[in-house]
Amino acid sequence: LSLEQKCIAIPKGTLCIRTLPPKHQQLTIQKGVATYAAQKRTPPLLQDVCVCLCGGKKSDHVSTLLLRDSGAKVVSLPVMIRQILLGKKEDAQFVVLCNNDEDISTGHSQKIHQAILDGRKVFVVSSVWLFDCISSSSIIKDIRHYAPETSKAKELWDSIVT
Repeated sequence: LSLEQKCIAIPKGTLCIRTLPPKHQQLTIQKGVATYAAQKRTPPLLQDVCVCLCGGKKSDHVSTLLLRDSGAKVVSLPVMIRQILLGKKEDAQFVVLCNNDEDISTGHSQKIHQAILDGRKVFVVSSVWLFDCISSSSIIKDIRHYAPETSKAKELWDSIVT
């Protein structure tokens, strides 16, 4: 449904995953349709995005699979901060993906906040953002609906959306 045109928009065949193939060797119950959609997109959706996972190990497993299959570069928070501060690529996109189990340390939070103030493209979002990006086959730039739950991450998110 196209809200602007008030009509139904037919999806292009390359952007629509109708069902899972019944005999796909690499799919498991744990992966599901989102991972299959991430694997099918060419070029990979997040190929130019550097992502850091903040949160518990159980939820990180699913996010890690999706990030890998969608072409993202997954790094630790210190590595991401170093890349942001070096600023070699002005158009580079950085995403801090929060699974709401652990918060960002005060030191890291301050460095990320400074990068945001310096105009770097940094998103601090809940892990729901990743699933929605893959489901919509686009990088969602409007992050107002993806607030993390932990305090420091939420403060960073707040500084981006306001």
